[in-house]
Amino acid sequence: MIFLVGACEKNIMEKDMVDCDESIHVPIHPLVIGESACGTLGISLAELPDEKAYVISKPEEIGSLKLCAEGNEEEFDLEKEFLVGVRICSACGILRKQEVTYQCNKLIYSIEIENLDCHAVTCSDYLILIPAEYADLPIEMDITKIDKSPEK
Repeated sequence: MIFLVGACEKNIMEKDMVDCDESIHVPIHPLVIGESACGTLGISLAELPDEKAYVISKPEEIGSLKLCAEGNEEEFDLEKEFLVGVRICSACGILRKQEVTYQCNKLIYSIEIENLDCHAVTCSDYLILIPAEYADLPIEMDITKIDKSPEK
């Protein structure tokens, strides 16, 4: 009987290890306030911690923010998706890559920013829509800042 329990534990551990070795790309819809989204959020982004993901899933947190494309406005459907945001401060940064993967029972939100050759630090808020089926998972940030080397 002890042997069977040990065998079950071994199978569970092996399954968890396989899950952690693989990552699954999660479909996202990136938003940039003023371009593909319009209106204002119902929360103050300036009060949120820098470089930590925050989830916006309550109607009062969304405020008047809507999806805007070519004059058409759509409201967010919180039964189908939720918003995740992050505030990142960098030296004149340009967003180069943004993706979410599912790995080891968590979401990993990866952002790559290229810092340009300047000294002004600017803060940008990045918002993405993620399918609601992932809403209960913890979110880990993976932020990469690449300094652009000056051209000679």
